[in-house]
Amino acid sequence: MPSLGVAMIVKNEAQFIEKVIQNIQPIADEIVITDTGSTDSTIDIVKKFKLKLFHYKWDGDESRARNFTLSKCNTEWIICIDADEFIDIRDYQKIRKLISSKNRYIAYRIFLRHYLDPRINLEDIFQKTSTNFYTLNTMVRLFKNNEKIFYSGSVYSTVHESLRGRIDKIGDSKVTFHHLDILRNAQKRIEKRRWYLHDVFENLKRFPSDPDINYIVAHYYWLRGNFNKAIRYYKKTLQLNPKHIKAKLSLGLSYVAIGKEDRGMKTINACRNNKGIYSWELESYLNTAYKIIIDRTIKEKRRTE
Repeated sequence: MPSLGVAMIVKNEAQFIEKVIQNIQPIADEIVITDTGSTDSTIDIVKKFKLKLFHYKWDGDESRARNFTLSKCNTEWIICIDADEFIDIRDYQKIRKLISSKNRYIAYRIFLRHYLDPRINLEDIFQKTSTNFYTLNTMVRLFKNNEKIFYSGSVYSTVHESLRGRIDKIGDSKVTFHHLDILRNAQKRIEKRRWYLHDVFENLKRFPSDPDINYIVAHYYWLRGNFNKAIRYYKKTLQLNPKHIKAKLSLGLSYVAIGKEDRGMKTINACRNNKGIYSWELESYLNTAYKIIIDRTIKEKRRTE
């Protein structure tokens, strides 16, 4: 059976790192972690496990840190995961079958569930009956080693650019990653905010007409509940790139969040026939919008009782 390695970059991830490592151990032949400057107990926790630990001086470019980590992987396949993400335990065998398959694929997309409800807990996410709402996206996180697949982009880097022209060699894994950024502790939220303010907003100053950077800024405001500013930057993203489907979906969700429900649902539904989005991806945004509307209705009803 082909070997599988897990690659991860970390910094001050003591809150989740032990559980994340325990989550990936059952499928990993090799775990490679690069620390980019932790000052909490992350390194001490990591050293308790049998894995490869490297250190990389953070230089403001996320892709360089990720590619450094990839260069240390010796397995036939690599799966990349962040320190606040968990692979669905029901998908372990699916991953093994994918990398053992005799097909043309050199990379696979995964489902990334980004939870929006802070009441979620780790035990809930593996239950089929979980009712917590989330947005659902896809991205390439599982790929063959030594296929010239690498990360690009200083902020929120991806391997997509390195796979340009090889779209026919990318498969859909239907493997789910659960993203629990919503549960970050107060200190980590402060650190992430500082990172945004320094790296993301510095990039915005340098490249004000880059649609992807404007989208990331909009996402920053969305996560902090500043939906009006999120709307401003989602709109700017769409002005710069009218085909940015994620910006349009997120814009619709932001309208719903501020009470402009009709406008929001119309914006989301306008993406229905877009070839750049899967039907299930659209449904996840619609379901999240419905959940926001229902929760608001319940709260308003309680206030009037």
